[in-house]
Amino acid sequence: MQSVFIDNGTSIIGNYAFNNCNQLSSLTLTEPSLLREIGDRAFEGCTYLTNLKIPDQVQKLGNYCFKDCTNLSAINIYGLNNDGNTSLTTIGNGLFYNCRALDQ
Repeated sequence: MQSVFIDNGTSIIGNYAFNNCNQLSSLTLTEPSLLREIGDRAFEGCTYLTNLKIPDQVQKLGNYCFKDCTNLSAINIYGLNNDGNTSLTTIGNGLFYNCRALDQ
């Protein structure tokens, strides 16, 4: 699997959902989005994933969510709701562990 499109009706990306999908290079999360949670190790080992924008409405990023995404070089986590406060309330342990290319 090289490309995934998550539509705006999805509220949770479950634990291990795309774990070790090492050919995944494109992930599109539509906005506005109902996505509230990205589970533990959901994208762990997705070594071809290079960039990602987390929708504003996401409240939880699970443990080791992007662990070993060794080519992930840019991620945008905005997490602001309509009144300017953050929606993101939980950031798991080791979120970007071993993401050696991460620079933004």
